[in-house]
Amino acid sequence: KAIGCYEQALAITRENGDRRILGQTLGNIGFAYYQLGEARRAIDYHEQALAIARAMGNRHDESMSLGGLASCHYRLGEPRRAISYYAQQMTIIRDIRDQWGEGSALGGLGLAYADLGLLHMAIEHHERHLAIARAMGDRRGQGAALNNLGNSYVALDEFSTAITCYEQ
Repeated sequence: KAIGCYEQALAITRENGDRRILGQTLGNIGFAYYQLGEARRAIDYHEQALAIARAMGNRHDESMSLGGLASCHYRLGEPRRAISYYAQQMTIIRDIRDQWGEGSALGGLGLAYADLGLLHMAIEHHERHLAIARAMGDRRGQGAALNNLGNSYVALDEFSTAITCYEQ
């Protein structure tokens, strides 16, 4: 249903020529397809949104599109490609001082590094995500970071540390 609404919005937005809303709508369709498990289809929409954001110089929307592409490639089992997109996103996030975005990207980077078996790098990124989430009072982010930290410690056979993370 959401995609149907977004497609209607897309048609109207193409008609009236508002490129900013067009890019955001394309990104929203990408996120909807990602949620449906259709990461390959989502990539096309995120790439279109990224092109518009870059053409307009809209750093926030560019960051969102890069994050969407990173998530899609991670879901497709391409952690190195995801890391590349997250790295581009992190540069922008720091420039625009988007703390929530930084925490989210750090979490994604941690997951990608864990998939590559680079567990100490994964832990470093999850700890940074946790610090940002705590500073912002983001309980959802804190829970995600702690869970991901626990998973990384399990992979290192550090079970007591993992349990501490999970209990938190």
